[in-house]
Amino acid sequence: EDFIAKSCPDFFRAHCGHHLVDEVLGKMLSGHAERLQDLAEQKAQLFAPRRSAELRSCRKIDFVQPQVPLQEWQWWNQVLDLLEVHNEPVTQSHLRRTRLICPDLVGYIHLLVSDGETFTRDAFLKTMLQVTNQRAPAKSSR
Repeated sequence: EDFIAKSCPDFFRAHCGHHLVDEVLGKMLSGHAERLQDLAEQKAQLFAPRRSAELRSCRKIDFVQPQVPLQEWQWWNQVLDLLEVHNEPVTQSHLRRTRLICPDLVGYIHLLVSDGETFTRDAFLKTMLQVTNQRAPAKSSR
């Protein structure tokens, strides 16, 4: 490990990853892709002729969101602990240094969570709730 640290810059090292981080961020990205697809279908629906199949195929968003299971909420917080995200804002370089996220995805995930502002624990949890279309558990234990 010391030899690699001395002879190989951080951005050339293989990302070691973690199965939980990969699973949670994969869920975030797939949920985000579904939301974008729904948005594209809604916009296409505006130009569809009346009584077409496209008009009926759009999914409606539930206004009463189900509560996120406590186990899943704990996994999200565990990922934040692995990424060393606490209450202070996190930069892209910090996420890249953890080597738990694929370097090609760091910028996109940072942008998705921060939305032009700051990447924090609360922003990450809020993003996960939005992309999974769920609400926080009654007792949000962190």
